Amino acid sequence: MRWVIAGGGTGGHFFPALEVALRLRDEGDEVLFLGVPKGIEARLGPKYGLKLELLQVEGFRGRGLRGVLSLLKLPLAVAKAVRSVGKSDGVFVTGGYASFPVALAAFIAGKPLWVHEQNSVPGWTNLFASFFAREVWVTFKSSAKFFMRKKVFHTGNILRKEFEHLKFAPPVLSTFRLLVLGGSSGARTINEVVVRSLNTLDAAGVEVHHQVGSIDMEHVRQVYAGFKRHRLEEFIEDMVAAYRNCTFLVSRAGATTLSELSCVGRGALLVPYPYAVGDHQKLNALEVAKGKGAFVVDNSELTPELLCRLVLSVFYRKRLAFYMAKGMRGSVKVCSAKNCVERMKNELSV
Repeated sequence: MRWVIAGGGTGGHFFPALEVALRLRDEGDEVLFLGVPKGIEARLGPKYGLKLELLQVEGFRGRGLRGVLSLLKLPLAVAKAVRSVGKSDGVFVTGGYASFPVALAAFIAGKPLWVHEQNSVPGWTNLFASFFAREVWVTFKSSAKFFMRKKVFHTGNILRKEFEHLKFAPPVLSTFRLLVLGGSSGARTINEVVVRSLNTLDAAGVEVHHQVGSIDMEHVRQVYAGFKRHRLEEFIEDMVAAYRNCTFLVSRAGATTLSELSCVGRGALLVPYPYAVGDHQKLNALEVAKGKGAFVVDNSELTPELLCRLVLSVFYRKRLAFYMAKGMRGSVKVCSAKNCVERMKNELSV
C-alpha cells in the first residue's frame, strides 16, 4: 500500500506523524512524508530514512504582505500535493502548515483522510482537514466539541514506541536533577529565566540538564561555561533516559511533552507558550494539573525568584517530588502507532 503523511513544523506535530510513518514502513508499505523547509521534519526526517518532499507553504494569517505572498505560493503547493496524494491509498495528517495543502489534495483526489489532533484546542489546519476526513483522532476529550461528533475518536496521543509499556520508576532523589525543556526550537522566556536562576540553583546543589533549542544556544552556552555540574544540549535524542534520570522538570506544555510525562511519571513546572492557538498549551497544562502532578505558571509571571521558589520547594521536600511524579503518571491518554495503523487499514478493507 502507498501512504502520504503530513505533519510538522514543531515536534508536537512531527513525532506522532513520524511514528505512524515508521510503523507503515515496517509493515512493508510505501510512505511519502510531506513537510515544509523550515519545519523540524526537514532536519530530522532524513535521520529516520523518510522519503521526504518539501512544500513551499507558510502561514498567512496575520502576516500582512508576507501572508499575501504565502497565499500566492499555495496553489503550487496544492498542485504538488495532488500529484503525490493521487498515487496513494490513504492520507494521514497531524497539523502544521504542510497538512493544509495535503488535506485539500486528499479531497481533490478522492483519497481517504485521517486527522490526528494532539492539543486541547485544534489549530485551523486540522479544523479545515476534519471536513474531509473519515475520522478525527483526539488526545484530549475536551477537543471533541470542535469537530463533527460522529467522526471523533478519543484515541489519545501517538507516542514514540520507546514510551510504550514503560513501568513507573520513582524520580531520582539522591541527586536532584532538574530537566529543562523548551521544545524543538527553544523557549526564550524559560531559557532566560533558568540562566538567571543558575547561581541560586547551583548553590543549592541542583543539577540542571537543559535542552535549550536552536535559537538561544550560543548565548546560553556562554553562561553555562562558568558552571561544572550542569549539562547543556540543543536537542535531546534519548528522551526516555532524560526523563528517567531527572527528579523534576521545567517545560512548555505541548501535548507530546505532557503525554511523555504521563507515561514516565515526573512532576513539572509548566510554563505554557502564550501564543499557542486558542491558548491550548495552558488548557493542556490545566488538564494534567488536575492530578496534582504540575505547577502551572503563566509565561508573563515566570521570574527567577518564582522558578527558584517552586523548584526548591520540591528540592527540600523529596516526598513532594515523588507524589507529583505519581500525580503526573497516567494524566494523558496515549496510544501506539501500531493501533492507529491497524485502524486505518481496517477502514480501507471495509
